[in-house]
Amino acid sequence: MRGGSRTLIDLTGQTFGRLYVVDRYDTPEMKSRPLWRCFCDCGRVAIVEGQNLRAGMTRSCGCLRTDVLRENAKRRKEKNRERNNNLADDKRGPVLP
Repeated sequence: MRGGSRTLIDLTGQTFGRLYVVDRYDTPEMKSRPLWRCFCDCGRVAIVEGQNLRAGMTRSCGCLRTDVLRENAKRRKEKNRERNNNLADDKRGPVLP
């Protein structure tokens, strides 16, 4: 059994990834871990557990995932275009002078 109460680490004013911690988010049924209200760089508000912020598990409101997926799709598209161009060159044969 764990003993005693734990000291709350104040995260106000700190930045974790794209999230800036504004204040503690209290709810009437505060039986869970401490929640924090954060502003994301994209302008949204996110309510996040402090443990997830400190562990690096939450770094944005969800916009980071969207941006990473968009960038990966862009890279795949460019890679496929390059591969298709190479295949087309192979089918045409050598270029004669």
